Amino acid sequence: MTQRVGLCSRSLCDPTVVAAVRDAGLTMAFHVYTPHEAVSACRSHRPEIMLLNSLAGAELAPYREANPRMKIVLLMDSPDFHTAREARWQGAAEVLLLPDDLPRLPLLLRQLAEGSITPVREVGGNKLTLVCAPKGGCGTSVVAAGLALALAPDAALVDLNLTYGGADTLLDLRPDRSVLDLAPLAAELEERHLLQAVTAHSSGLAVLCAPASGLPGDHLGVSEAKAILQVCRRQWGHVVVDLPGASVELLSALSRLADHVLMVTTPDPVAMRPIHRLLRGGGLPLLPQVGLVVNRWTPRSPFRASEVAERLQLPLIAEIPDDPQLALQVALGEAFVPADRKRPGRAATAILRLADTLSPRPQTGRRGA
Repeated sequence: MTQRVGLCSRSLCDPTVVAAVRDAGLTMAFHVYTPHEAVSACRSHRPEIMLLNSLAGAELAPYREANPRMKIVLLMDSPDFHTAREARWQGAAEVLLLPDDLPRLPLLLRQLAEGSITPVREVGGNKLTLVCAPKGGCGTSVVAAGLALALAPDAALVDLNLTYGGADTLLDLRPDRSVLDLAPLAAELEERHLLQAVTAHSSGLAVLCAPASGLPGDHLGVSEAKAILQVCRRQWGHVVVDLPGASVELLSALSRLADHVLMVTTPDPVAMRPIHRLLRGGGLPLLPQVGLVVNRWTPRSPFRASEVAERLQLPLIAEIPDDPQLALQVALGEAFVPADRKRPGRAATAILRLADTLSPRPQTGRRGA
């Protein structure tokens, strides 16, 4: 039986949305323009899938009450992470940005109809965190390495910045192998291959370093990166990924696997603008796990961290102050997040707080670096 689709929208993209429903081989049950009409139509027509424009209202509870088994897709005309997060928390199957995501819509509808949609992220269990900045120089690698240290020993740091990766330098390591060595084995990758490629830090942190060659031609495909991270996730309780900002394809694909996606910026317009462009261009999916880390903040910064988050329309996850002590420790290759959590510097304190936010510690036991 052909599944039926409802649409509540008053958008310029509506004709192409209706065409996408037909391309997917589904039936258009109704097209209404107000939330009141949509809830009534859901109750009477009982479509299997509901397409809801965010301008028509993103409160999903009335639709759930009208038709509890219905799958809801929120259609957004502009990036709004707060609305997208709220829709996800209320159980939306997907959030799409129009017109950028229109090419995805027919396949998404077929997957929803077949029940073959993969969850955006796994609930519970081991955690995957991406750390990324579209502009270099924001301290992404320091944040990623510090977070991984704070989560050690049951943690791994994966440096996917193949050309300019610096995890080995930050942690004073001399790796024999790199993450790139696992690429040929991606289709049949096992934990034993992984353990042969990692370099152990004195904290117990496992590190998959970038290749020492740092050649511009070094490349890791999306499928290879996914395979490596999935095996890492089975092996360690926390996997932190230092992701190159220029790789929009990797960011878009891996964001859907992650429990947390941390966009790092400094509180100045030069660093903020690339994130704004990334959001506007659709390179970063509208996912509830995306948050902002404002790094190297000082009282003399042009914007407070809360103002940066407000301007970028991203939830503020952490604010890391500028700290000369951390800069010196990084230069000396020292573990800048102390294992015993005693006398941490200002930046290390903020990183430890970030780790506890993403993965609260149990009341007993100790997590160190």
